[in-house]
Amino acid sequence: MRNLLNFLSTYNNIIIFLLLEAFSVYLLTSSNDYHTSVFLGGVRSFTATVEKKADGVLDYLNLNEKNRLLAEENLILREELERIKNNNQAASMSATSFIGDYYFNWEVGKVINNSVNKQRNFITLDKGRSDGVVPDMAVIGPYGIVGIVVSASDNISLAMSVLNLDFRMSARIRKNEYFGSLTWDGHNRRTVQFNEIPYHVDVAVGDTIETSGYSAIFPAGLLVGVVSDIDRSGGDFFRIYVDLLTDFKKLNYVYVVKNNLQKEQTELERSAINE
Repeated sequence: MRNLLNFLSTYNNIIIFLLLEAFSVYLLTSSNDYHTSVFLGGVRSFTATVEKKADGVLDYLNLNEKNRLLAEENLILREELERIKNNNQAASMSATSFIGDYYFNWEVGKVINNSVNKQRNFITLDKGRSDGVVPDMAVIGPYGIVGIVVSASDNISLAMSVLNLDFRMSARIRKNEYFGSLTWDGHNRRTVQFNEIPYHVDVAVGDTIETSGYSAIFPAGLLVGVVSDIDRSGGDFFRIYVDLLTDFKKLNYVYVVKNNLQKEQTELERSAINE
């Protein structure tokens, strides 16, 4: 009680002023239609502004769910596109060369840990063996390649990032399909190196680099990046720099890709090498 009395005694002038101000507003709006409409209009405007801000906050808080739904929708579209591509390929083959169910399955995964500032970076996903995710599956993002799964537990998997000194992948120039090897030198997180392209090959700054499909991991035709620089000095091959389309600092949802014929392909190739 004493604290209340002290508060009233300290701020009595302000309290009286606010009460008189409120009473004046009441008298003004209750006795004049014009002032009433202006007052109500101001209240509505203020309320609308508050509601708009609140809706913006709610939209921001719901972005994660919206991103998940968009990723799942993109997954459905990608699988449908893969089926169409395989059907078109099968239609151009003879009955004896038909390869049947050779297509890739896609699974949405959420990035729960990620590094970009090390020499050997890895990405942790919220999908594991219980979701069908196992080592040697490709990981791609909305704009291009991301990495390769190297280990998996029941509910979590670990992928080697493209930003890893141990990462190697076959890639090609989209316009002429000459292929080479893609690596990272450990420096710029936005740039990788495209190797083993001889001098006679037509390549220029701005050319699109994509996956070649010459492995049992990545489907052909996935975007990698755009040629940003070409070094023609020394050796028999170009030194080509490629700006990645994937920004590894912004990874959220990705796709884990399974080649249904991966085991059969790798076993056959391994047996041929060992003969």
